Formats: sequence, structure tokens, C-alpha cells
Amino acid sequence: MNSESNASPNWFSGLSIYHVTDESPPVYEERIVVVWASAFHDADKQLKAEALQYEKDHAGHKLLAFRLIYNTQEETLESGAEVWSVLKEAELPPDEYLRQYHGNDFEGFLVKKAEQAHER
Repeated sequence: MNSESNASPNWFSGLSIYHVTDESPPVYEERIVVVWASAFHDADKQLKAEALQYEKDHAGHKLLAFRLIYNTQEETLESGAEVWSVLKEAELPPDEYLRQYHGNDFEGFLVKKAEQAHER
């Protein structure tokens, strides 16, 4: 018997990446969605279906990639619950890491850095 089939249901998250083809300059949307499932394969099926439905419901969005990325191992989601976590090895200084993996979309990190400087 598969031990996964006896698992307690909990929250899983998945990342989908879309190319928004009707925007100029080119725009890409990254979405993280959570589903309630008893096993990875059930979550995978639900999340893929959701990603494809989102593509269908949003003209100009082309699904580029999908990844089941996280099992929260939680039965309830509360404020502050972690629904996504990725650890990456990178021999880069922090600012270069942000630029490489997040482009210019890291203003929030810089704001936090500025707030810390004011506290000193």
C-alpha cells in the first residue's frame, strides 16, 4: 500500500510562470497558488489544472512553466504561514543575487535595508 495515500490532507503550493503576450515591453507573471490535497500527486493534478484554467481565463497569457514546489505540511494556514521556500546556492554578493534572480523587482528588499540604516 502506498504510504502517500494514507497521508493527512494539507496545503501544497505550486508556481506557474506565464508570458503575457499582449504587453509591451514583454511581461512575465509568476503565480504561487495553494491547494488542499492528501498527496503530492493529487496536489500536482489540482495545481496543473488551475494553471491551465488561469491561462484559458486570461487572454494573452501563455503558460511557460509549472512546478509543484512546496508541501506546507500544515492542515491550517494562518497569517504568516510559509507557502513557498526555495534555497539556492549562489556565490554572489546580496545585491548581485537579487539582480540575477529577480531583476529590478527587489525594491522591497532595498526599502528594508534603508530602514535598517536609519535605525543605527
